[in-house]
Amino acid sequence: MPAVANPWMVGDNAPLRELGNFLARKRAAIRPEEVGIPLTPGGKRRTPGLRREEVALLAGVGLSWYTWIEQGRAENASASVLDRLAQVLRMTLNERLYIRRLAGLDSKVPEPDGAVPTSLLRPYVDYWCAGPAYVIDHTWKVLVVNPAARLVLGLRPGTNLVRAVFEDATVAAAFTDVRRAQEELVARFRTHTSYYPCDERVQSLVRELSDGIPRFRALWQQHNIAEDSCGDTFLETEHGPTLMHWTTLCFTERLGMKLVAYHPLQSPGAATDAAGAWIATQA
Repeated sequence: MPAVANPWMVGDNAPLRELGNFLARKRAAIRPEEVGIPLTPGGKRRTPGLRREEVALLAGVGLSWYTWIEQGRAENASASVLDRLAQVLRMTLNERLYIRRLAGLDSKVPEPDGAVPTSLLRPYVDYWCAGPAYVIDHTWKVLVVNPAARLVLGLRPGTNLVRAVFEDATVAAAFTDVRRAQEELVARFRTHTSYYPCDERVQSLVRELSDGIPRFRALWQQHNIAEDSCGDTFLETEHGPTLMHWTTLCFTERLGMKLVAYHPLQSPGAATDAAGAWIATQA
């Protein structure tokens, strides 16, 4: 195993040192025959795994430059170089994003891997008893819902949340002020799409909604954005218009999914009053 230094020593180039250490460990874990390098009969290798020059050759990178990267001295390693190294070293998507972050490069997931069985997602909503809860993918297609989301919001698995608030009368009727709900949802969705600028599924959805729903097109062209984190809205329940607080919790970026959960508020200022009371106790 190649010798490595403490990756978290204080200093401006700590991330680059960690990048080099990580590459060295990955290099040591790859057997030459795994990447098509034949072993000399009876020959012995002093280096565990691959040699630096072998990695550089397979990735199409200069040996000196690759050595600098492993030594934590390459301050401007490009995304294309790191991607080629990741391919040679058989990195997972999570590992590829990790080395990009260490190098100070764009680490957004180009196309999220949302292939998670719904049976694994269902407990997240079924155990939320305070109000509606559902999980959506990165195109905002509903994956799982709890009973309250079915009853109050009219949501079903397979429904696209953005499309439904415009075209599904049951979903639209769940919001006391549906026009405001549409405005807020489109602003949140526009912010969300900036994380997937090259994802064809997201871009295709925006085109379809813009072509088929005039009000969506008008709102989209306003270019309003809003953080998709939390907020308050009135929903129509068996008790009449009920003020609900909603919160968005994100799964790992690689999956691109979100859990949205609602709970009722006693009054419009209940959440603020409760937060203020808690802060006062900490003083």
